[in-house]
Amino acid sequence: MALSPEQIEQLRALIVNARACHDRGALVDARRMYEMARGLLPNAVELQVELGRVLMRMNLPVDAAACFRRACALQPQAPVCHFNLGNALADCRDYDEAYAAYRRALALKPDFVPALNNLGNALMLLFHFEEAEETLRRAIALAPDHALAHVNLADALWGQKRFAEAMAGYDEALRLAPEMPEAHLHRAIALLLRGRLREGFAEQEWRWRSDSHRPTQRIPLPRWQGEPLAGKTILLHGEQGFGDDIQFVRFLPQVKALGARVLLRVEPGLRRLLSTIDGVDAVSDTSTPVPEADYAASLLSLAHRLDCTLDTIPAAVPYLAADPADVAAWREKLAERPGRKVGLVWAGAPRPGLVEAVLLDSRRSMDLSSLAPLAAVPGIALISVQKGPKAAQALIPPPGMTITHRMDEVEDFADCAALVQALDLVITVDTATAHVAGALGKPFWLLNRHDGCWRWLMERDDSPWYPSARIFRQTRRGDWSDTIAEVAAALADWVKTS
Repeated sequence: MALSPEQIEQLRALIVNARACHDRGALVDARRMYEMARGLLPNAVELQVELGRVLMRMNLPVDAAACFRRACALQPQAPVCHFNLGNALADCRDYDEAYAAYRRALALKPDFVPALNNLGNALMLLFHFEEAEETLRRAIALAPDHALAHVNLADALWGQKRFAEAMAGYDEALRLAPEMPEAHLHRAIALLLRGRLREGFAEQEWRWRSDSHRPTQRIPLPRWQGEPLAGKTILLHGEQGFGDDIQFVRFLPQVKALGARVLLRVEPGLRRLLSTIDGVDAVSDTSTPVPEADYAASLLSLAHRLDCTLDTIPAAVPYLAADPADVAAWREKLAERPGRKVGLVWAGAPRPGLVEAVLLDSRRSMDLSSLAPLAAVPGIALISVQKGPKAAQALIPPPGMTITHRMDEVEDFADCAALVQALDLVITVDTATAHVAGALGKPFWLLNRHDGCWRWLMERDDSPWYPSARIFRQTRRGDWSDTIAEVAAALADWVKTS
């Protein structure tokens, strides 16, 4: 049915205003206007695509995929429609369908470099590094100056442990695009993994200029760039995750030594525990207004501003403390279980809507059943230190395992610290609990995923950050069985010798 002149004018106004809203980040308004426009012209491919792009920016990939599917149905010979669908499906973690969509786009347009680049990137998410390399080399052959393709190729090479080639790839990307934050940030991780902390932390500062890696907290104060702090007030704040904040709060005494009045602002769950650090004058949490200060700095940035290297990491422990009365209370609660008290953490906390975070959590986490071999070690009492959705597994443990689970009594990280301090050993995947144990000086064994986080470095079973750590590395992607068998044997030796 043809539109009336009034409807045409309304449609034109909706599209103009929707684009303006999209450009300035008013995504809710942009979505509403595109949906109204689509109501007037439901078979317009461009409206389906533009609405889908808005939904992608709103982190609604399922809804975006529905728009892109409709666009593909309306215009099946348009490679960009299949490309957009692939992007949405990749964010939905529907990789088989995403690959198929990218390949349909490439069948229609074999020289479609963005599709080659995104296909290569998606292949890496499931560790298909060799196929990703081949795909990305095709992209670069077609577009030698495509800096992001060089970054992704370097990632694919790194995944194959071809480190020198990977570093050359990051350097080439930066030669082509010196101001590209993603190139600096990927290079930062590579440097940090190799222990080149001074260079790596400097590169990580590019996160402030990146849309995809931008820190979650933006503080409306001048950012400290290393200016003299004598007589000044500096606000140090959390940034990305609980574990990062616990790890990097260790730098506060050094900041205090520069003559500053030091304020700390963190998430509510961290406030009580991090209040025990030396060198802090006042601690607040994010439920309260930002306090006045001359400067602000994120905790993670302190490693760069204070020129941290492997040799200068402030690693004296403990640098945090649990409340002695709470520790005593936990020891009394756990006394009914004979044997050495061994805490278990088998899963992290996924962040729904953040695709990379969800993928990371799927690689670092396991089910409690994977730790069943530990129950056969005599002389220990297993204690759950697990929070989140997988904590319920402790209520129905695998056959042969007895595990105490009282995590409903743990409300914040100060409570967690008291429980950890009451234990003899903590065995944990890469979660904030590892940092709690390390900051307390409590012995902990880290179950490190195959593509481990930069902070645990490479090919080491110890940590310069936490002297009480012992690292057990996953030897095969997605398979914890060999690692857990190694831990069980080590645990039996530990019981005999400790």
